[in-house]
Amino acid sequence: MNTPHYFQRFAHVKSTLVLGDPTLTPAPFLTIWIPTYNRDEFLREAINSVLAQENPENVPFEILILDNNGVAGKESIAYKVVESYHDPRLLLYQNSDNTGLFGNWNRAYELARAPWCAMLHDDDLLFPHYLKTVVPFLRAENAPDILGSTDAKFKKAVSEIKPNFDTPPYLVNITNDRFLKKYLPIGIAGLILRKSMILELGGYNSDFYPSADWELYPRALANGYKIACVAGPHISAYRAALNASAKPDTRVHFTVANYKIWTQYKINYSNPIRAWCMDKKRKFRIFITQLRLSHKASPERIAEARAMLTPTDYIIGYLSPKSWIALIKNLFAPKREV
Repeated sequence: MNTPHYFQRFAHVKSTLVLGDPTLTPAPFLTIWIPTYNRDEFLREAINSVLAQENPENVPFEILILDNNGVAGKESIAYKVVESYHDPRLLLYQNSDNTGLFGNWNRAYELARAPWCAMLHDDDLLFPHYLKTVVPFLRAENAPDILGSTDAKFKKAVSEIKPNFDTPPYLVNITNDRFLKKYLPIGIAGLILRKSMILELGGYNSDFYPSADWELYPRALANGYKIACVAGPHISAYRAALNASAKPDTRVHFTVANYKIWTQYKINYSNPIRAWCMDKKRKFRIFITQLRLSHKASPERIAEARAMLTPTDYIIGYLSPKSWIALIKNLFAPKREV
């Protein structure tokens, strides 16, 4: 496979193990990794959710924490949080320089020792039955190369989570059509990737920030890899309100990046008529997002979004009642917050 290796972008950055003892788990089956940057309370909640895993089969797994504020050394928030556990199973690596979001993610796969790698944002959670739910699917002969889940969404406090634990778990295969039809067909909290696959694909392409994770999925499908989602019970929880994706600039950036991804991979969509409809739907999403956030996002980000639109897109956009509602709301919009 002749693919670019985005790992090389930060090959000069060193990641040093500063806490933990990897010899305690010599051959992990799963690496649960947590990328972090200046989190305190929420990082602690994420770590606690991993340590609370029900593991009746004693599946060996390692906990990898990647501190992107490693220049702070022992003064970094992540160092102080992990040190407070006095638990050598927690492996804390500090980067010698800030690699950015997806640079840190790529580094995790380079450091992970297990054949399977599960990502947990430093403000998200795994439910106690997460591990025992996903392991049988990963051990199956026809295991998917990417395994997602239906995560429970909540804003800030853990008390807001209303999970579904009653439905038995089952797999839903994600085809190229199914993926391109929806923006987020699988949850990101606890997302599992086969390590050999991500290495062969070259890692996350930060050119598609902030949607580089979204770009990886159709790239994997185009190269013959399989994606599936654990449906039924919630096995993880995604905290939305405090995420960077909630910022106005990022929300506009998402729609632009997602459209660029769509244009790159829509050739793989099986139905050309539906592909045309999906193209217009994504253009409308850019239109309505820049309209709604024109008083909140930066002028540069709004200009980037508007550059993607044609006169036809504006005509279609203004035919929608949503556009007029957005215009009216803009009259009373608060000051810009980037």
